[in-house]
Amino acid sequence: MGYAVTVRPAAPALVAPLLWEVVKADPELPAGTTFALFRLHCTVGYRFLGVYAGAELIGAVGFHGNLLHLAIVPAWRGKWYSERLGRQIVAYGLQRVPALLAVIRQEDRATVRLARSLGFVRIAAGKWEQWQLPAPIQAPSPGGVGG
Repeated sequence: MGYAVTVRPAAPALVAPLLWEVVKADPELPAGTTFALFRLHCTVGYRFLGVYAGAELIGAVGFHGNLLHLAIVPAWRGKWYSERLGRQIVAYGLQRVPALLAVIRQEDRATVRLARSLGFVRIAAGKWEQWQLPAPIQAPSPGGVGG
């Protein structure tokens, strides 16, 4: 696992099989969900960044509106992230929406640590906590409003 980890835009069709492998193990996945249904769901309105270790796809970051989703294959959990990647992920998302939102299981302490390191703050508690990345503060334009 000594490969450099990078992120780059990826087509939904490319990341769907990997995402399915991660998601299908989720005990809260609705009964009867098939790969075909899942693939259809993740191709409508999503933009993805593939997470790569060398040439190997090890995960994906999905953006749907202002909502950020993250899935990393189990063998790479806790080993893939760096501040550089975090900045790239946030910059990619903020180019598309003014603020990002993540929904994290309360007991998922690793993802909570990751969210905090990216600058997210918890805005709602519960079994599924909501975490938001506040919009960056914009510097006033020279000469004030209207220039």
